[in-house]
Amino acid sequence: MKKCLLHIILLVFIMNNSLAQTNSLKENYFSALAEYRKNNLQEALFILDRHPEHERFIEFKARILSETGNYNEAIKSYNKLAETNPSKSYYELARIYAEMGFEIESTHFLDKHFQHNNPVSMSEINMESAFFVINRTQEWREFWKIRRYNTIQEKIEEASYMINQNRPHEAINILINLKGGHYSHKIDYLFANAYIKYNDYGSALNHINEAIRRDRKNITYLELRRDIYIKTEEDRLALDDINTLIKLDEFNPGYPVIKAKLENNIKNYTAASETLEFYLKFFPDDEDALYYSAVVYSNMEQYSDALIKYNKLIELNPSKPEYFTERADIYFFFEEWNFALQDYSMALDINPRLPDVYYNLGWCRYKMNDKRKACYAWKHALRLKHNQAARTLFKYCKEL
Repeated sequence: MKKCLLHIILLVFIMNNSLAQTNSLKENYFSALAEYRKNNLQEALFILDRHPEHERFIEFKARILSETGNYNEAIKSYNKLAETNPSKSYYELARIYAEMGFEIESTHFLDKHFQHNNPVSMSEINMESAFFVINRTQEWREFWKIRRYNTIQEKIEEASYMINQNRPHEAINILINLKGGHYSHKIDYLFANAYIKYNDYGSALNHINEAIRRDRKNITYLELRRDIYIKTEEDRLALDDINTLIKLDEFNPGYPVIKAKLENNIKNYTAASETLEFYLKFFPDDEDALYYSAVVYSNMEQYSDALIKYNKLIELNPSKPEYFTERADIYFFFEEWNFALQDYSMALDINPRLPDVYYNLGWCRYKMNDKRKACYAWKHALRLKHNQAARTLFKYCKEL
């Protein structure tokens, strides 16, 4: 019995330790990203060096070194990345050597990149500015004399171009004639994108589901299905996909805010607030996250917390009328008529065509015993087609 208990305790300890390490990785990555966004690059590199063997930390470090022109150290990092992600490593090495003007080394690594599955598309290579440095050299011309893409890959590239040019009909005509085989999931993915252009989300969903069935861990496919679910207001299904995406890529900084929005939509406000507070710990000035945090706290009726977020939002960006109107709504709820009036007035200074704001402003004036200005505000609301303004004017302003 004691032996069994010891095994259970050991298992719990291992699980907790593993979870703590995962959280530490994510927190360190987000901390490094926060410093990077503030242009504190040395501090970002210092944090990334805490996990020198982790693929995502190596990749991020290499990117910073490359962007700052520290090519020798960037090359060392990308060579290390080749141990776990050779395709990515070789493409980035090709890009760095091109930027340095070393066409022989660049085409050497680009050739190694093409020896792996799913090489970068021709359009992406053509748009990469680093390759502009060497694209008139003999080595570059010789490199492209060898056919790098097969017929199906070329047709997939053509269909993708048509979709990006908002020509979905032509894309569909190309895709219909392709026999997918190994590329079936890519073809279904492009079908889904083409049908989205027609707002045909049912057909798009059928195709993206088929793509995911063939490649269940493809982040791009899961992101597209999540977006379809969001567009069709299938919030619980979208939340399932964002949770899957976080498991596949916990370091993606775009996921937490989307997750919180969906949690808010299904009225899981506690989860939404926890998701946002974790994110805001690293990115306290993220406007989107702050705004949804304010919305969530309002929905939870934690108005003092919501006010803190709206105050911060207005400090960061005083040009958004909704920040003033939503803060005013909280003051209005607590019958703080003067504060509400000030915020409604600020919102109208930014955008004078807000019927709800004029209507609520009228009530603030009325509660402050200024009936004449209240009626004036309600008349503005009526001109802007507010559906209750006429009745309110008839009831309170007949003699004015």
